Amino acid sequence: MNTKESIRPNQKDRSKRISVLVITGILALGGFFAFRGISSAPKIPIPQDFDQLSPQLRDTILEAVNETRKSISNPDNHIVLGIIYEANHLWPEAVAAFENVHMLSPNEPLALRHQALAYRHQGLHNETRNSLNRLLHQFPDFAPARYDSADLYHFIGDYKKAESEYEMLVEIAPNEWRGYSGLGDLYLQTGRAEQAVTVLEQALQLAPQERIPHYLLGRAYRKTGRNEEAAKELALGSQSGKYTMPDAWLIKTPLHIKTLEDQLEVAKQYYHAGSLEQAVAILTETKKYHPENVDVLRSLALTDLAADDPRGAFIRLEKIIKTDPGHTRTYILLATACLELEMKDLALQHAAKAVELNSSSPETHFILANVLLELKQNEGAIHSLQDAIAVDPSNLALRMEVGDILLMTLNRQIEAEGQYQKVLDLNPDYFPAYIRLFQIYAATEENEKAETIRTKALERFPESNEILQWN
Repeated sequence: MNTKESIRPNQKDRSKRISVLVITGILALGGFFAFRGISSAPKIPIPQDFDQLSPQLRDTILEAVNETRKSISNPDNHIVLGIIYEANHLWPEAVAAFENVHMLSPNEPLALRHQALAYRHQGLHNETRNSLNRLLHQFPDFAPARYDSADLYHFIGDYKKAESEYEMLVEIAPNEWRGYSGLGDLYLQTGRAEQAVTVLEQALQLAPQERIPHYLLGRAYRKTGRNEEAAKELALGSQSGKYTMPDAWLIKTPLHIKTLEDQLEVAKQYYHAGSLEQAVAILTETKKYHPENVDVLRSLALTDLAADDPRGAFIRLEKIIKTDPGHTRTYILLATACLELEMKDLALQHAAKAVELNSSSPETHFILANVLLELKQNEGAIHSLQDAIAVDPSNLALRMEVGDILLMTLNRQIEAEGQYQKVLDLNPDYFPAYIRLFQIYAATEENEKAETIRTKALERFPESNEILQWN
């Protein structure tokens, strides 16, 4: 989907386009005329393709530029403008805006840091290094910039300088996991697996929830012959994740994103993080500029369901299928809304349509199973659950869900036990499966099996206090 909606030069909106161009010209020249003859006055950066940006982004930039012009010597206004450009990937303008901040507030380290980040996103490594060197010369103990410098040298293959920068980061910020993790990654790339193990274990002591150091530690364990430990860490880890060291400005960036695709992604992230109000705020604002966009409406319907408003979700989704009748996700959400509204027959129609549109998705079979359970069609529900697993047999969360339905809804203990055991066959470190199996054996007084599963869980998780309390 093209998120930058061009203003087309037809008769209908020619006057609007001319207005935009005139405003752009005024904004671009306003700083010059207001400060003619003052060489140190900051010049407000304006995107050259301003009239080609999406209406929402144009309005946001216009508002920020106007505020900046009102008080051009106030660095806070330039900070907001820079973050807007940064959030919407307008990197050259971000560079200029953050240079203005540095000029007006030279003791603000984040100005040059964000300028360096904007250069880095453009692949301008020399310029990135220059901005970081300026910053670190003035603030040698500023940890985020020290990390950025280490990461840059690491990326371009200057491992000696990268190692030195990571070591300095560890020295000035000993509680920051990225320094240890970066060193561990570097040690792995330079054939020092034992050293990598040491620093990566330190990284995980500081941040056990971070997936990147788990992945790197798994690789380090494998290179040192500790294969069982390696398998556990690799299962917990990931090659990708949020690595950039956060700061007060980066945290604000998502609130200034105004391109459609990015707004939908940020709203999705807020939704999954449980920040429903922020997700709704972003989507509501987006809808003003994209009132008929089905992705926006579908996302809002999802928030309606999360906010216990199935009627609102139903109304939105019914509108969507009139213009976009072929999207599987719409029918899954419609079936969910109908179930909550006690419209079970209609829910069945929508769930069946979802399966018809995409039988290779486990989610379509799963929603159909849930509808059939509500209709007391248990055998059909089991068949649909089996179809879901057949489509995605390695999906551990799905198998756990199926096991829970078999155990708690249908009272089919043996089949549920089989699902939980299969989860452990696929991943012996999947802790929830141990819990369920122990609960089954404890409830049925199969004490020997219960003790066996408890012992296996303790072998995998020897420091778990929860397991010790199982009885």
